[in-house]
Amino acid sequence: MRYLDVFTPDSIIAASVPFGNEDPREAAYNNAAYALDRDDVHLLASVENKKVFYIAAASEDFAAHLNAVTPLAAALPGMKGHQGDGAYLAISESGYAVVVRKGDELYSYVGDRQSVDAFIASHDVPTFSANDAAALPWEGFRIGGIKRAERVARTTLLLGAGLALISFLMWFGVSVWSNNIDEDLERIRNENSAALDQAVAKLRVISGQPVLQDIYEMQRIIALTTNAGGLPNYFKIEKGEKSWKVELPTFVLNDYIEQFGKNLTLKRDTEKNILIVELPAKTK
Repeated sequence: MRYLDVFTPDSIIAASVPFGNEDPREAAYNNAAYALDRDDVHLLASVENKKVFYIAAASEDFAAHLNAVTPLAAALPGMKGHQGDGAYLAISESGYAVVVRKGDELYSYVGDRQSVDAFIASHDVPTFSANDAAALPWEGFRIGGIKRAERVARTTLLLGAGLALISFLMWFGVSVWSNNIDEDLERIRNENSAALDQAVAKLRVISGQPVLQDIYEMQRIIALTTNAGGLPNYFKIEKGEKSWKVELPTFVLNDYIEQFGKNLTLKRDTEKNILIVELPAKTK
């Protein structure tokens, strides 16, 4: 079992924003990324009354806290431990952190106990001590990269479906063309029915062909990358050999990286603060 680290960084912010047709988490991310002035953020969010409530912090603060959880999740409506309007108080990285829920608004403050108490008093709400038992894991987001990767995933999915459909039409078309057009209508109907059954069976076989297996593997790598808040760099297939490279946040755990497969090379880019995971092309 992984050790869960109760951790609330001093960079924590809290807010509520309206959202339209977009993903509520994307609305929360955009607002948090702007407020924190960075692309990589950790956040938790919930939705109520057409607004998304969130707490967020800079992802770089979690470099030494890979399994971080925060009890301040209780300040979000619908979350475990939420008691409505109030000030939810917890220990922070260097002092105390409080998230105030007041109606449809969220406010946050970090400081020593005296200044935090003064902040709470200014909002005239009851104080709740955030319970570690209600702590939830922080989630890392890099939405821009995720959206780009999702477009790639959709393209590869359409490519796979297109290849299967083309193969089906080619096989079925040849089967139909081979029938003598002068045959009686009933025999054509019967034979075409049999041809269709065979075409469906052929289509099932097509899904196991190497080209589609490569596409499925590409989708798997993209999904693992985006789920961790990373970015795919490239995916190549040359002479039947696959190679790829992805960029992951530095807080990603080794047991998660192992899901990408074997024979990988790992390198930390200190300038970009990312972890580069690569399946290099085989050298002959």
